[in-house]
Amino acid sequence: MKITTDSGEQKSTHKRRKVFIILLLLLLLTAGGIVAYGKLSGSNGSGSNNGSANGSGESQSVTNNNKAHISCAVNETADTMVCHGINSASYNVICAVLPVSGKLACTDGQGNALSSDMTCDLVDGKPVCKDQNGNKITPAPVYCTYSSSTGATCADGDGNTIPTITCMEGNSDSTDNVCRDASGNVTDADGNGLNGSSSGTPGSAGTTSGSGSGSNPASGKDAKQLYVSVAKNPASGNTTSVTVTLATNIPANTPAGWTAVTNQEFTKTYTANTTEYVAVVSATDATNRAGVTIQINNITSKTTAPAATPNIAVSISESPSTPTNGPVVVTITETNGTAITISGWNCSGNRCTKTYTDSGTYPVVVQGANGKSANVTVNVNNIDKTKPTISEMYGGVCTNNQFFVQSSKPLSSWPSGWTSDNGNVYSTSCVLGAVGGNFTDLAGNTTPATWTINGIANP
Repeated sequence: MKITTDSGEQKSTHKRRKVFIILLLLLLLTAGGIVAYGKLSGSNGSGSNNGSANGSGESQSVTNNNKAHISCAVNETADTMVCHGINSASYNVICAVLPVSGKLACTDGQGNALSSDMTCDLVDGKPVCKDQNGNKITPAPVYCTYSSSTGATCADGDGNTIPTITCMEGNSDSTDNVCRDASGNVTDADGNGLNGSSSGTPGSAGTTSGSGSGSNPASGKDAKQLYVSVAKNPASGNTTSVTVTLATNIPANTPAGWTAVTNQEFTKTYTANTTEYVAVVSATDATNRAGVTIQINNITSKTTAPAATPNIAVSISESPSTPTNGPVVVTITETNGTAITISGWNCSGNRCTKTYTDSGTYPVVVQGANGKSANVTVNVNNIDKTKPTISEMYGGVCTNNQFFVQSSKPLSSWPSGWTSDNGNVYSTSCVLGAVGGNFTDLAGNTTPATWTINGIANP
């Protein structure tokens, strides 16, 4: 038997060839890419040493390492939120607060409606479910809420946070639903990373391997979920207008009716109380949307109540105001400045006048230009046209060397040489002959009177 062995040089050549092949395989195997939402790679094709086989490309998927236990489907337009357990997580009852109305909606752990004999309500901020006999269902329901800024968050009956997936639905311009975990990574509804697609270029005959490449399944998708925060100015207290500012975590399109400050800040001023749902869409991904409900309830219309119409208030004056036997001019003035009219009077602005020639009581109606009126009584009592009556006293006989007369009313003047005594009594010295003269009262009425003294009696 002939045995052939490799020489040292042949062994060295084989060894170098093996090292080269191993290095080449490692280089090709590590050529896969890492994309935003999961590792994606194409495996290299392999060729036989004699060049008879071509290389082939394959795809590889990697699931999300942050396994969620609850998935919530949120539809802000329809005001629904349905949550169910995933990844072998089992829950008895899951209660969710609806995103727009804030009502409580409860399902079983798989998102199915509860039996009709079970009721659930919020008690002290936590859901409590009871059977038809009023007994509490244990364990306590899972409680899920939604915010446009954080997505869906769930906690168990002890308040422990449960990893949650948020799947947005009902976007009219979306071609598919978009699910994201708490970190904003795109997943499927069960929290798994999405598969990429890859293709391998066949290796040439006689070569060691073909080449492979991976593609991003989320091409055109945002790396982050769009979140929106809302600020009002003023946030409380009665006001005539409220300016609302929306702020986003990534660039977004300007919502209809809003003003863009930047591509991540938008404002709108409200002048009436209202409730408005606002949809905000990413500037780079039409499927990445968020919605907020704006409630304005502190706007009050500051309409000044009309001032109360003042009543008619008047003052009355007379000229002259002292006794007279002539006419008296009465003036009525509206003290608030309101223009007035009085039938039969001469009026201008807030003043009316009328001349009276006799004393008396005269009722009048004062009509204001403001629609108000007042009944007024005018009393004229200083017109006196009656002359005084002068009568001699003591039978016309001098007494105590004085001649006395008495007037029917007070006098303003009497004859020279006469004096006024008490009780409208007037006297003059007793002399033989005619005595007297003109006696005039306070109103100016004059009575001439004379007497003849024929003798003087001794006291």
